[in-house]
Amino acid sequence: MFLKKWSFIFVLLTILFVAIFLHFQTAKTEAKVIFLDVGQGNAVLFSDGYTNILYDGGPSKTRLHNKLNKHLPFLNRKIDLLVLSHPDKDHIEGVIEVLKHFPVNFVLLNDNVSDTPVYEELQKVIDEAKNKGVVFIYPKAGQEFSVGNFKIVTLWPDRSMKTVLSNNSSVVLKIYYGKNSVLLSGDLPKEVERYLAYKEGRALESSIVLAGHHGSKTSTSKNWIGFANPEFVVISAGKDNSYGHPHTQTLKTLEKFQVKVLRTDKQGDIKFILTGEEVYLDD
Repeated sequence: MFLKKWSFIFVLLTILFVAIFLHFQTAKTEAKVIFLDVGQGNAVLFSDGYTNILYDGGPSKTRLHNKLNKHLPFLNRKIDLLVLSHPDKDHIEGVIEVLKHFPVNFVLLNDNVSDTPVYEELQKVIDEAKNKGVVFIYPKAGQEFSVGNFKIVTLWPDRSMKTVLSNNSSVVLKIYYGKNSVLLSGDLPKEVERYLAYKEGRALESSIVLAGHHGSKTSTSKNWIGFANPEFVVISAGKDNSYGHPHTQTLKTLEKFQVKVLRTDKQGDIKFILTGEEVYLDD
């Protein structure tokens, strides 16, 4: 009986050791970026097994929570950097549950405000998070910093966003893992895309681009895609959504540039593996 007990413990310890070993091996060699199917909204998770970054939270508290439970590393269920692109419900509601139920180290958000009930609820949760020691960062174009093995470059905003339209305030980031990069722009409209395209030029070039505003015709301009020159474009939209996203105009623009288009409304969660040199779909 004694030997059986210790044999069982030995097997459990061996399994735990192997899990820890594989966890840290993965963290050293590759990362994943998952465009989460959260319905009509955005939520993008980056993880190398050790560092976790979340850009936006989608329109549902429970749906994002369930997705994170599924995709976060088993031994590392925290968010190192949480990004809120702008205060629209379809980008922030899921974030409320993240701040309540997951350890979060840093939150990056602009100073745009909203008078909606969901934003007011988020503000209460933010106040609680500040009291717990969560650090809040207000981005400005030109800022560069690292979170683990990920490098973050801020492209927008370049000024206070308090008095502008919500979509115009969207935080634009280029997130690098080695030579791989992902361009994220929330609901940024074409007018600001064009401004950034001429300002940044080929610096926008990225492996993967998240289509602005869920594939709406108000975003994803020819200038933006032309300078970004991505291999993949992901459209995050809800199945049979009432807005008609993605718009045919956007799809035609992407077709002209011959990029590979992937859609959460058709394919669910979309997962890429980043090696630091190459990007490939993880089916």
